[in-house]
Amino acid sequence: MAEIFKAHCSNGINRLPHIKIVGEDEAIRYVILKKETYAEIILEDSRGCTVMKVENHEIVFPEKS
Repeated sequence: MAEIFKAHCSNGINRLPHIKIVGEDEAIRYVILKKETYAEIILEDSRGCTVMKVENHEIVFPEKS
């Protein structure tokens, strides 16, 4: 069964309700597609751990190697 992720998005003024996303590939794709629209995105796994973070439209976590 695919893992469920939650994406928390903010446009810099308002924080929007979280969005549930099924599957790791879909979650990563969502963040990459929406990072130009939302200034801040926090993607959490089913345990509530941050697995990806966007600040100022740039992916800051995990760091690029």
